[in-house]
Amino acid sequence: MKLNVKKMACVALSFSMIASLAACSKKDDKKKDSDDEATGCIAATETLMDAVVSLNSKKIKKLEKELGVDGDALSDLETIADEEFIAAVMEKASYEIDEDSLKEKKKTASVNVTVSMPDYEDAYDEAGDDIDDFKDALDSQKEKNYKTVDLTVKFDVEDDEYTLSNFDEVCEDLFNDMLMTLPAGLMVHPTQTEPTDTEPPIDTTDDTQPTDTDPIDTTPATTDDTTPATTAGTPGSLRKVTGKKVEFTQDAFKAAVANADPSAASGVMFSNQATQIQGYTVNTTGMAISDTGVIYTYYEFDSEDSAKAYAETCMTGIETIATSYEKGDGYNFCMYMYGDMSIVVYQSGVSMSTVLASENTEEICDQVSSFAEGIFK
Repeated sequence: MKLNVKKMACVALSFSMIASLAACSKKDDKKKDSDDEATGCIAATETLMDAVVSLNSKKIKKLEKELGVDGDALSDLETIADEEFIAAVMEKASYEIDEDSLKEKKKTASVNVTVSMPDYEDAYDEAGDDIDDFKDALDSQKEKNYKTVDLTVKFDVEDDEYTLSNFDEVCEDLFNDMLMTLPAGLMVHPTQTEPTDTEPPIDTTDDTQPTDTDPIDTTPATTDDTTPATTAGTPGSLRKVTGKKVEFTQDAFKAAVANADPSAASGVMFSNQATQIQGYTVNTTGMAISDTGVIYTYYEFDSEDSAKAYAETCMTGIETIATSYEKGDGYNFCMYMYGDMSIVVYQSGVSMSTVLASENTEEICDQVSSFAEGIFK
């Protein structure tokens, strides 16, 4: 699970979605009846759920020692815990373990868990991006109107140890929709973080940062591996990429991710659940996360007009800081650096993609560039 991190500007969940294993030893008694074994499984599940539901930092840290959770996975979970909108939701969440669902076989075990939480989508639709208004909207909801998420916690059993075999699935099922819906560093909402037409960001510590008087250049860029990053973030440079009109689909998204990072491509996920992003309806969302914390996202809107309007919102005022920027009939393409984020935006038809990264290192910039190049292959 590599959710990405650093208020991420990067994103998902690296949920790198790197599969993480968590081990939980059974009780020391050599003679355990079935009830004792069941209690061991339930106790392990409680330890896990206490951490992922409460997002309490101390409980999260306990997972490494008590369940053997991978350190990268813990970092991802801690990153989620820092997201104030998500934390506000989970503060009111609770869980219930269905002990009757416990299944024990010779080498496997599983148990079902139901997580109850406020309907954060309704709260966000009501409150918008103001965190205080969002918390008030959550407070006003009655528990009978809460939504539920059903999880199955699975273990491999061997040598008197329970090894959690689906930590990544538990986190994805619990947090992916929230990350797609709510403002978060992982999934940057453009109206919160990106410059406007009249006030592009100026970093006085970086003489290379463009000013209001810088000319706007929307001509196609040519390949140039030496192009410096116009950013105040860590060192790194994006290669200029010349865009061209292509039909952007789920297959094209997967191919572009594969071009940037084959390991991330193996974890591409799509959801067909309709959601609202900045007031526009998205019927399909997709995500892939690299081991280095680059988050690739895919949006398929309900109409071309919605996609165009959202793309225009995303690219408002970025022309002067773009490494590559093109706007043509039926498509938009932009690749640029902003602060400590590297971002690619491509829109064609009803589909759109963004890429976010926490640090502008050479490796990450190569991945971001390779993704864009993969779109235009």
